[in-house]
Amino acid sequence: MEEITGLSASKLPLNHFYTGPLFANLPLEVPEEVKKVFNGQELKIYCAMGSSGTPTILRATIEKLKSTPYRVVAATTSILDPEEFRPFADRFYVTRYLPATPVNEMADLAVTHGGQGTIQNSVWAGKPLIGVPFQFEQQGNLDMIVRAGIGIKIPMVEYSGERLLKEIERVAHNSEYLQNAKKMSSLFKSQNGAENSAQIILDFLNRKNS
Repeated sequence: MEEITGLSASKLPLNHFYTGPLFANLPLEVPEEVKKVFNGQELKIYCAMGSSGTPTILRATIEKLKSTPYRVVAATTSILDPEEFRPFADRFYVTRYLPATPVNEMADLAVTHGGQGTIQNSVWAGKPLIGVPFQFEQQGNLDMIVRAGIGIKIPMVEYSGERLLKEIERVAHNSEYLQNAKKMSSLFKSQNGAENSAQIILDFLNRKNS
């Protein structure tokens, strides 16, 4: 959406279109362990770095978050085995896959790698995020998040556990991040990305066949 890219629709190249949000909202149940972890007053953090995060940074991130008083839920996907982070606790749980949309809605903020789907889930949920990008597309995604005042980007070369905790505290104690995230969430939900995308494809096919 132009509200998050900063580029007006009228300035897009020929045959380029904005569709609105378009991401998988898989029909998965939220595990009871996640509900238990997020049932408390402490800051609730959802950590997910898709399938492109590096094992070293994801491991360091989860271990650092585990050492805090925050309530932490992490999804490792194919990157790491959740078993290496045992023992789990009332405020800490790790698994491979989670339904990102409802889990983001339960959390206060997300720690992510800046992938398209991960970012869109956070924005849809109206939650701020902190991102550590691993490649150019993710850097660009997070630049837009920073420009929109929704979160913070930590360049991979500047990453450390201490820097992560510093940025978490900054986001958690500055209400503007949450306010901006809620505003962007409302804009996201005003658009039907799947329907818009389908209509663009149909229009293209009709032009080709006319």
